[in-house]
Amino acid sequence: ELDDGGRANRSLDMAVQLDLRDRVVRGRIGHAGSICSPLRADEPIALGHVSSVAPQSQNGPMDTAAVILAAGASTRFGSPKQLAPFGAGTVLDAVVGLARDAGLDPIVVVLPSTVPPPAATTAVVNDKPEGGMSRSLRLGLAAVPEDAGAAMILLGDQPTVSPAVLSQLLSARGDRPMVAARAAGLLGPPVLLERSAFEMAAAATGDQGLRDLIRGSRHLVTPVEVGEHAPDVDTPADLERMA
Repeated sequence: ELDDGGRANRSLDMAVQLDLRDRVVRGRIGHAGSICSPLRADEPIALGHVSSVAPQSQNGPMDTAAVILAAGASTRFGSPKQLAPFGAGTVLDAVVGLARDAGLDPIVVVLPSTVPPPAATTAVVNDKPEGGMSRSLRLGLAAVPEDAGAAMILLGDQPTVSPAVLSQLLSARGDRPMVAARAAGLLGPPVLLERSAFEMAAAATGDQGLRDLIRGSRHLVTPVEVGEHAPDVDTPADLERMA
């Protein structure tokens, strides 16, 4: 079990400025948002230089981007679950709607090349989803503009996250570099990363994404009690239970 033990690491105040000059190419696909070209599978993802700027708290999401990780292969679902009908649109549409309603901007969506990007989003193609969620995380963070002070990490297969949870995470920003939902003593998504935490997050490996980082560095995380974590859509039966 995890709790809010430990004290905030107040010395962690470095803001990472991302160098996207040779890394992100923006284009257009129809009416959908901008497209960022994928990196080669073996290409390192640089996070630029470090400056000594302390994170600043805020009462709203005005400088917070959304990064939606939606590049999974949907092996257990049997078809692209991102495009499965849900509500008035698709599973992915629902997650994008949550981000938009929370005022997060821009909305970066990491997708496989076979899934069209939702409208008014910045799409990043993960051409090697077998690299795990951590690769999607690195690609998504690399596409966050320099003027965004934080990023809210959302999973593309969690369409039932409560809007209240996003509001609580945003309001909980303070002197710790990460804010995460907590239920039954366990930390999990959604997770808000201050820019000072981007470099740590980019070091995540495998398919665990941020989970190992936030659960192993609880002194750097502000927990927000959410009652219960939103379920993932892994199979058609999972989706039916959410209907």
